Amino acid sequence: MKKLFLSSLIMLGTLSTFANSNNEIENDLLKSNAIEDQTYFDTLGEMARNGSTPKISQVIYVAWAGRCFSKDEPNEPTNAGYYLREAKAKDVGPIGNNIVSYEAASYQKKGERPSYFDHKSIEDIDADPNIKISFNSIVDIQDGIVLDFGYDVISVMKSSGKYLIEEIIAPVLDDSQQAIKNKFHVTLRCYYFIPEYNR
Repeated sequence: MKKLFLSSLIMLGTLSTFANSNNEIENDLLKSNAIEDQTYFDTLGEMARNGSTPKISQVIYVAWAGRCFSKDEPNEPTNAGYYLREAKAKDVGPIGNNIVSYEAASYQKKGERPSYFDHKSIEDIDADPNIKISFNSIVDIQDGIVLDFGYDVISVMKSSGKYLIEEIIAPVLDDSQQAIKNKFHVTLRCYYFIPEYNR
């Protein structure tokens, strides 16, 4: 009788442990599905919200490779690159001797595969006449690295672990394609990583 009682207890304990581990697995699967149900565009938005301002010293002079996802096609990757450098000093005389400013560019090559920049150096990119790189001055580094593209369009770069996360923010347009005053939204999100040649 004691043996039967003991066996029953062991069996119940095993079932209880199995049930608990199954619940943990189900919870993990639920979390996993919640993440899988999100678009890449949304996932990058969360990473940007939880990110921090990158240190210039960790970003500068690296041809970062990446992928972009638009608001309209949130799961479709396109190729992307990002490069930050020290801006050429303007000859303002002695008052500007100790002032260092920076500029950055994000760029794409239309029609190429998403991995296009994964193995490209800045020299490769400079040598390609079909890639137009337009550098913009960094206007703020308090809450991300901010570039002003003009027409109220800005880029905000955050750091999330080993990735850089960029959001392109633009005015909301009405039906006649006119900007609605004081209304903005994120139209594009990109993430960047250091390509293999730079590791």
